[in-house]
Amino acid sequence: MPNYRLENAFSFPPTRKTVLVVACSVLLLTLCQCGGVTPQPPLSGSLRSQQQRPTPFTISISPLVVAVHSGQHQLFSARVTGTSNAEVLWTAKLGSIDSSGTYIAPRVEAQTTDIITATSTASPSTYAVAEVAVTVGFPPPPRITISISPLVVAVHSGQHQLFSARVT
Repeated sequence: MPNYRLENAFSFPPTRKTVLVVACSVLLLTLCQCGGVTPQPPLSGSLRSQQQRPTPFTISISPLVVAVHSGQHQLFSARVTGTSNAEVLWTAKLGSIDSSGTYIAPRVEAQTTDIITATSTASPSTYAVAEVAVTVGFPPPPRITISISPLVVAVHSGQHQLFSARVT
C-alpha cells in the first residue's frame, strides 16, 4: 500500500480542541485511517476536518414504572452516559430513597403515586424520573394460636406419653 504524506493539510480554529481527522485515499475508498488529533495552530490547508461531537449526556432509570405496597422496599438503578461521573442524587416525593437507590414506600390509606428522581451530580439539570404506584399495604395476618396438651408431664424412662395440639 502506498504511503501518502499530508503536510500542512489541516485547517483548525485557533482553539485547542480534539478533532477527528479522517483521511481516505481516493483510489482505495474502502481503506481509511482514523485517529484523534489535537491541533497545534497555525496549521492551514485544504483538507476538510470534522470536529468530534460530544457524546450526549443522558440518565436512564430502572424500573421506570412499578407498583409497590405501602411500606414495601424497591431497588432502583440509574445509568449515566456521556460523562465519567456516574453519581446521582436520589429523591422521592413521598417515600424515602437512600444513596444506593433503595426506596421505601410511604404508609398510605389509599392508592397514590410517588415520583422518584435520579439527578446527575455532574449536571444538576440532567435527571430521570420513575413513577411508583403505592397501594394500601397487606392486611395484618390472621392471629394463629397453637395449644398443646398436656402442658407439663412426668414420664419414666421407657414410658410413652401422648400429646395433642390444637391450631385455631
